[in-house]
Parts: sequence; structure tokens; C-alpha cells
Amino acid sequence: MTRRRQTIQVGQPLIVEPNGVYNAPQVRQLLGLAKSTLSTEIARGRLRVSRRAGRYWFLGSWILEWLAGGERQRSTRPAKTSHNGTSPHTQEVNQP
Repeated sequence: MTRRRQTIQVGQPLIVEPNGVYNAPQVRQLLGLAKSTLSTEIARGRLRVSRRAGRYWFLGSWILEWLAGGERQRSTRPAKTSHNGTSPHTQEVNQP
């Protein structure tokens, strides 16, 4: 059995309504997630979910919180140093 994924057009924004109520298949389709990914995020407590009437329900605000919570901060890398401890971009100048 082959798995089909929804193709999102480049430049087409994904809209998650903060007051919307979504079920698991809708969340998976909207975000292009595998069933196992959604289950993992729920099990690890990173994605809030409500279980009612034997189904999982997600508030749009919870989905947006989950997305915002995964923000990667840009790290500042220390300058690379050569084997003698100086920066490879620093040139030594011999003074006469």
C-alpha cells in the first residue's frame, strides 16, 4: 500500500484558525504529518489534545502553540581556530 501525501503549492500559506476545532486526520492533512508523527508529539506531551467520544480533537490555538514552541533559535558559532589557537582569518604580520 502506498502512502499519499497532500502536495502544498509553493507560496500557499497554511491557515490554522485559532478558534477552529480539528480532528486528527485534518491536522495530519493540513500539516502533512505522518500518523506516527502526530502520535509521537501527543505522547511526548508537546501537542495538546482532547479525547471526546473516542476521537482526538485539537484546538487551532493548540496547533499554533505547538508550532511556535518548536521554534529554532539561531545559534552563534564561535570563531574557528587553527591548530595553533589563532583564527585562520587572522594573518600574522612580520614587523621589521
